[in-house]
Amino acid sequence: MKALTTLAALTAAALVPAMAQESSEEEITYAVAPLETDDSNSALGGAEFSAGAGYASSHNYRGVDYGQHAGEFDVKMKMPVSDFGVLTVGGRYIGTNESFNEGQAFTSLQLPLGPAAAFLGYRYFGNDGLEDFPLDTDSRHEIGTMLGSRFFSVDFSVAYFYDTGYEGHYTELRGSKAWALGQNVHVKASAAASYGFDYQFDGSGFNHFQASLEFPIDLNESVELSPFVTAVLPGSDLTTEDDTVVGGMNLKVSF
Repeated sequence: MKALTTLAALTAAALVPAMAQESSEEEITYAVAPLETDDSNSALGGAEFSAGAGYASSHNYRGVDYGQHAGEFDVKMKMPVSDFGVLTVGGRYIGTNESFNEGQAFTSLQLPLGPAAAFLGYRYFGNDGLEDFPLDTDSRHEIGTMLGSRFFSVDFSVAYFYDTGYEGHYTELRGSKAWALGQNVHVKASAAASYGFDYQFDGSGFNHFQASLEFPIDLNESVELSPFVTAVLPGSDLTTEDDTVVGGMNLKVSF
C-alpha cells in the first residue's frame, strides 16, 4: 500500500499554501489528459509551437501500467480560430523497456463559455507490443469532450471520452492548483478520479484515483523543466492492477 501513503503525503502538501507564494497568473490552465490543452490561453495572440521530451519510471495510463522506464516525445501547435477558440494539433510517441510502443495523433478545439471553457477532442492511438498486456487492441480512435472552469483559484474539469477499440466510455473529474515558490519555480498539485463503462473490461466501476505533485522550473522564456511524482490507485474496474508511484521529469521548449 505504498501508493496510499504517498497519496496522503501529496494531498497534505497540496493543502499547505502558506509555504508558497500565491501565483499572480489568472489564466485558466485546464490540464486534462489526454487532450493536453494546458496553458491554452497562451495561443490566443497567435500560433504557438512546442516540443517536449520526458522520462518516467513507468508508463501508467489511466490506471494501467504499460512498462518500466518510459520515454516520450511530443510536438504540438496551438492557433487561434477567429476570436472564438483555440485549435490544437499534435503528436506523441511513448516507448518502454518492455517492448511497448505507442504513437498518437490528436486535435482539440477550445471554446470559451464566459468563465468556463469547453473542449472537443479526437485522438488516434497506434500500438505495438500490446499482446503482452491484458488490454490487447489494434489501433483505435477516441473522441471526447471536457468542460473546465476555475473556482476559488482551483482549476476543475469534468471530461467524457469514447474509445472505439475498447467500445467503452471513460469519465474523469480533476482538480489542480499551482503556487509560485520563487520567480521561476512553481509547485502544482492535482488530483483526479475516473469511472469507466465497459472501458477496459466488461462492466462498470471506478477506473482509478490519482494524485500528483509537479515542480515546473522556467529555465528561460522558452524552456521549462518539470520534475514530478504521481501516486495511482486502481479502482474497482481495474482489479488486475496494483497501487503504484511514478516519478520522472519533462522538458518543454516553446516557440
